[in-house]
Amino acid sequence: MFRFLFAVFLLVLTTSTSSAQVCDSMDDFEWMEGEWVAESEKYRTYENWTRVSTKTYEGEGRVVAVATGEERSTESIRLVEMSGEIFMLPKAAHNTFPTPFKLEQCGEGEALFENKTHDFPTQLKYVHVGSDSMHVHVRGSDSKGFVVRFGRQSNH
Repeated sequence: MFRFLFAVFLLVLTTSTSSAQVCDSMDDFEWMEGEWVAESEKYRTYENWTRVSTKTYEGEGRVVAVATGEERSTESIRLVEMSGEIFMLPKAAHNTFPTPFKLEQCGEGEALFENKTHDFPTQLKYVHVGSDSMHVHVRGSDSKGFVVRFGRQSNH
């Protein structure tokens, strides 16, 4: 009986371990590379990602008013592997320092970054939707927020 229970335990352990995916390499974020744009009635939002090394992606975000072409906000973004962990480091133009978000969950074409001590947002969830779409879920500690629905602008 003990051998049977031990075998069942091992089967459950290996099944749950193999189905859980951990993004432990920057290769898991290749789908983010390229130029992305989201459009609404008032604003056009751009996000650009380039891999610059085995441990770093560089990104840029901009929001432009559709009616005037005025740039409303900009940010520099880094996705970096440091000490065996992955962080997203956005730095808005109006902030002195970047705000760190640690990768907390990851799956195929999906990554959740969190900073529970930040005022807003506390979560950034990137989701690859098909080959030409990416959704970014921006949430606060109260789970309120918004989704930016990007379309790919260049072939990658």
